[in-house]
Amino acid sequence: MEGERRPPPSGEVQGRRPVERVSWYDALVFCNRLSIIEGLIPAYNVSGVTDWETVNAPEVSDTAWNNVSVVTDSTGYRLPTEAQWEYAAKGGDPFAPGWVDYTYPGSNDANLVGWNWDNERERTHEVGKKQANGLGLFDMSGNVWELCWDWYGAYTNTDKDDPQGPQTGVYKVRRGGSYSTSVNRVHNSSREEANSSYPTEKRIDTGFRLALP
Repeated sequence: MEGERRPPPSGEVQGRRPVERVSWYDALVFCNRLSIIEGLIPAYNVSGVTDWETVNAPEVSDTAWNNVSVVTDSTGYRLPTEAQWEYAAKGGDPFAPGWVDYTYPGSNDANLVGWNWDNERERTHEVGKKQANGLGLFDMSGNVWELCWDWYGAYTNTDKDDPQGPQTGVYKVRRGGSYSTSVNRVHNSSREEANSSYPTEKRIDTGFRLALP
């Protein structure tokens, strides 16, 4: 964890800013709790966790969390894979009519679609203040880095259909950049492992968004 969260800019509401200072483990707990509330089948199974409504991530061993599995035929919320995140950031199917290969999610101008070092270097903003991309998604560029399901790993040279990262690793992937990163790190393909993306790490510039199957 680093730094202190600054208050929202004048006229903005705290509750509409993106979540941050949450670990990858915290994100899994949130996904399953929200799924239970909405009557969905929770996506994640972690050895030793039987009550998702009361568990706190530090109460269970890192080994158990890192060996989490996705429940077959689950209908609940989950973190997107890195490939799913990039597909969404780029606006969906590249073969669809009207699809444009933008540098950033929905534009070739980073400042139109995201908060970054050029237009905000101190704090997050309410979601939806910038232009949406082709799928109607906001803030996939900048504001906060977004955690993905995958362990970080080097890309391979072979084509893959809906790939996932390596089975094990040290760091989790985060995508999209944040308010405190430069323009060249908030584009559609920007990815980072850094030493800040341990699954236990909580940082002021990192959050997540959810996906449904």
